[in-house]
Amino acid sequence: MKKSKLLITALICAALVLGGAAIGYTVFKPKDSSVEASTAQVTDAEEDKSESETEEKAEDKSENTEEGESNSSSEKETEKAEDEAVSSAEEDSDAVPAPDFTVSDVDGGEIKLSDLKGKPVVINIWSTQLDECKNELEYLNSLNGEYENRVNFMGINLLEDNKKDNLITVKTYLLEYGFNLPVYLDSYTEVKRLYKIDTVPTTIFIDKNGYIYKVYEGDVTEAMAKGAIEQMLK
Repeated sequence: MKKSKLLITALICAALVLGGAAIGYTVFKPKDSSVEASTAQVTDAEEDKSESETEEKAEDKSENTEEGESNSSSEKETEKAEDEAVSSAEEDSDAVPAPDFTVSDVDGGEIKLSDLKGKPVVINIWSTQLDECKNELEYLNSLNGEYENRVNFMGINLLEDNKKDNLITVKTYLLEYGFNLPVYLDSYTEVKRLYKIDTVPTTIFIDKNGYIYKVYEGDVTEAMAKGAIEQMLK
């Protein structure tokens, strides 16, 4: 009987010890540090991802803004070019057609201004009596060689308007100074009347389409003449 009680008591004590150990283990079980580290890593990764997405959005917005400004600038430049083209077209629409005329050369042959259409024409109204005319004929003679086959030059003498000039004096003048640019005689003052020539020398620039580009009354420098020619050739 006593042995049985002792056995029961021993079993109860063993049960209490085992139960307390289990309870203690459950209550005092230490936290797993690897789980905390993993959780922290996930949180950090999510924060980094959020920051990265925010930065990407900011960069995209900046790029879109710059692209928009660039497109706006390009559009403004295009509009400006179009406005200039329209303005140029409007100016061209006011161009005056060069009146056609017929003159004779020093050998008796005739030519019409309209025969020269397709290339720019430089007309110089001159006289053998003026030093200014001689100076202009000198550089025009040179430009005639420089722009050969691209520009037509016409040195027109107002023969009947200047009683001191005649066919013989004109030919002698050309030979004396070695001028070989094409020279013509306005024997019937047709050119003077059509172009309302009041000043000698006068230089008239006509573009390839037969429109008056510029008219210079009085002295014209070589630089001015060449500048006008270059513009007409563009």
